[in-house]
Amino acid sequence: MSAAVPAASAAVAFPYGYVCILAIYWIIYCIPVAVGCAGDHPKVTVRLSGVRWPVIAAALALPCLVAIGAGTPGARFGDIELILLAIAVGAINGPLEEFAWRRTYRSNAYGSWRFEAVGLVMFTLWHVPLLLFSGVSYEFGALGLLGGAFFMGFVWLMMTRATNSVGWPAVSHALVNIGAFIPFFQTGST
Repeated sequence: MSAAVPAASAAVAFPYGYVCILAIYWIIYCIPVAVGCAGDHPKVTVRLSGVRWPVIAAALALPCLVAIGAGTPGARFGDIELILLAIAVGAINGPLEEFAWRRTYRSNAYGSWRFEAVGLVMFTLWHVPLLLFSGVSYEFGALGLLGGAFFMGFVWLMMTRATNSVGWPAVSHALVNIGAFIPFFQTGST
């Protein structure tokens, strides 16, 4: 991805080049890993009964915090094409990443926290090539992008461990992406 990101940013205008990068990532990593390595564990459920309220609160609080931090409430809502693109990309990326990262590592960890932590580190490192996209800036820089990926990945990992499901993390991740992508796709910075 470190080679593909600069090439895509030079060849395809933002945000479409960014979407191309994500599509490549989905095709070469997320879909094959989610289908081939995760099996059927942990389950994918989004239920309210039996789920501890802190899981649901965290799942819904993260997107709110990200949307506020990214400036989503103040974003220009005039370009409907970019808003719809952000919603579609966020709705696809969040669950796909949860299936490829949290579900796969949890499924193959056999209860080992350390193995799941390796997945968290790898998830964080996947965001490094995104820093190479030309003309894009992240409001809090590399530390914000990577630290945010690590922090949110950790929260989603804890949700997965608490519920033995990637359902709530997938919902939270999709909403986080949508909240971040709406202003990002319109300005090229978040």
